[in-house]
Amino acid sequence: MFGFILLGIVELSGGPVADVPARIGGKDMSQLQTTLKQAPSHKKGEVNLTFEVKSAAKQKILTWQTPLEKPLSADCLEVRDKNGKAAEYKGISMKRGEPTEADHVTLEASKPVSETFDLGSEYDLKPGKYTVQFKGNPDVNKLPDSNVVTVDVH
Repeated sequence: MFGFILLGIVELSGGPVADVPARIGGKDMSQLQTTLKQAPSHKKGEVNLTFEVKSAAKQKILTWQTPLEKPLSADCLEVRDKNGKAAEYKGISMKRGEPTEADHVTLEASKPVSETFDLGSEYDLKPGKYTVQFKGNPDVNKLPDSNVVTVDVH
């Protein structure tokens, strides 16, 4: 029994899986990229971040549970202080019906779509350093996770 389980793990973890484009909900995830970067802040205590999505091919994406939607409609960012403690999301949470055409944005090949937002308006931040990462939702927006960015809150 143990040998069978071990063999199953080896089979699942090895092989040419990395060469096959990841598909979620019919979308080729290898063609989508999400990026977070710090943007200039103009007010004391403001932490502006720019969220960007780009695609290698033209495709439509759902903006729900992404920073492309203002205000945020869900806790879609992983925000952690220097000790690894998660910052509390203080924004809204929405339950919805089926998405409409207006809830989508069309990405043209190699033309990113971006939105700048104040992290402090959505999360309870104290002075200090934080790491921030967009966490894609395979059941909703079908976007990949972003890079991790470090910000300093004053």
